[in-house]
Amino acid sequence: MPRNPVLVGDRSFALKKDAEQACRDVLYRYDPGQRVTGIADEQFLLDLLELHPERDEKLGCGVAHFEVRVNPKFVRQRSFYLVRVDRSETDFSFMKCLRPPSHRRLVMGAMRHEVSNQVYEFAEETYCSPAPVLCAVTGRVVAREEAHVDHSSPTFLELAEQFVGEQGGWDEMVIARADGSIGVQLGRDDQARAWRDYHRRNATLRVVSIEANLYRCSSGVRECVVSGPWRQQT
Repeated sequence: MPRNPVLVGDRSFALKKDAEQACRDVLYRYDPGQRVTGIADEQFLLDLLELHPERDEKLGCGVAHFEVRVNPKFVRQRSFYLVRVDRSETDFSFMKCLRPPSHRRLVMGAMRHEVSNQVYEFAEETYCSPAPVLCAVTGRVVAREEAHVDHSSPTFLELAEQFVGEQGGWDEMVIARADGSIGVQLGRDDQARAWRDYHRRNATLRVVSIEANLYRCSSGVRECVVSGPWRQQT
């Protein structure tokens, strides 16, 4: 029986060791004491934190930024730290985050992938206009390479839960490994087609800045689907 992939946000890893290596790549990309500044690295750590068994306690009032430090509890060992918006801080273990995904999380990942083309198309159309693109949260101009696309009301989670409820619940959602690729997809063509149609009819997409999206996600709104520079997520 094939193993379930390890999902971190929209990234899928065939093996747990591959996900661990991705975490270490970020951890050693920065010197101890440095702030994590890469947009993709920030989003990866935020997605990783979503999987932590003590997520709510770690997030607190919301993440301001991440740092790499030498953890005083373990001599010479680097750790990820998050600094909250109220300037309080804590460390977190990426190993605790990389646990086997639930069926619900696998379905959510497959559903995000299923509508990634719609989100990609929205981003392309938005930036085709010569007019400046404004962040829907802050009202500031957002450069193409610094933008995220998220769902306004209803949120992605609300859309997914409503659709899944109409299908009979999470246990009725079928997932399957895609031939020749890593990760899972919706395993029934009728469910996949119905979900794409449902999302196209009901989703309200918008562009937000990385800073706004980081704060919204860390405050409990897991929304980001595609980040700039625009590409389809797998």
